[in-house]
Amino acid sequence: MKRTIQKPLLTFLLTVVLLITRLGEAQMASQQPLTKGQAPIAMSSLPSGQFVVLGSRGSLSVVTPGKGDIRHIKQSLGYYNPADIAAAHIDDNDVILVAMYSNFGSAQQSVQRRGILAEYSLSGQQLRTWPFVGRVFDAVAADSDHKVLYLAEGLRGQVSLLSLDTKDSGADVKTLQELPAASRIGALAIDPDAQRLFVADAELGRIYVLEIGKRSVRTLVSSLGEPAALAYDRVGHNLFVADAARRCIWRIAVDDVTRARAVVFSSAPEFREPRGIAMGPDHNVWVADFGTSSIFELGSKGEVLEKLSP
Repeated sequence: MKRTIQKPLLTFLLTVVLLITRLGEAQMASQQPLTKGQAPIAMSSLPSGQFVVLGSRGSLSVVTPGKGDIRHIKQSLGYYNPADIAAAHIDDNDVILVAMYSNFGSAQQSVQRRGILAEYSLSGQQLRTWPFVGRVFDAVAADSDHKVLYLAEGLRGQVSLLSLDTKDSGADVKTLQELPAASRIGALAIDPDAQRLFVADAELGRIYVLEIGKRSVRTLVSSLGEPAALAYDRVGHNLFVADAARRCIWRIAVDDVTRARAVVFSSAPEFREPRGIAMGPDHNVWVADFGTSSIFELGSKGEVLEKLSP
């Protein structure tokens, strides 16, 4: 009889302990923030209407608006650190272009920064690479219409271009323009119709416009906080700026660049540190927020319509 009573009691006690343990683990998990590897630092829109998002530790994700679907296609970039991302349409395929960098050297030798540009398919397969010794590109923007990729070396204040039409992975990057007044270039956006390149100085809070054909540069707006990302709306002819320091999104009408001024498009309380921005298929603005590890869809008045957490 004694043995019969002990067995159910032991089973009951073990069950209670297991339930308490699982409840505790669930409570801890619910309180845990998303990992820094999931925190988005850049995003770009694909011609298909999807987005590609670059995480702070090199993860790559594809987002399908409307469905709330986030598909992770790559967990990391190996030994390289992520810098920026661009999406392009090449040879009837959507591809992802990632600028990254690493430091190589030993204690006896000076450390040399090494940059690399890699092309990936939407399944995460690496297609091509362009290695650069002593050069690091901090910002990229793709012009699929003209099959050109623009790259910026942030600290050097230099903008270059690379033809995406070539099959050679070792093709040379050609210098397009020097911006001696720039302190730290942090973002690019292209207007493929007017052939204008918008350049953000993240340190000085300025936006420059580069007329590609004339190779002339002028200051578009100044006195922003930290313009971390740019997105150009081809329909409305507006430039949207993600300001990481002031936690807002600026809108700049660029029909007449001589009279351009920045107005606050959205200062949603949900923003903590917006560092990525892209235009959606319905011309809504999407924002990647590093501080909340989330992606927001904004309406025509800057209101938050949807929040996705990768």
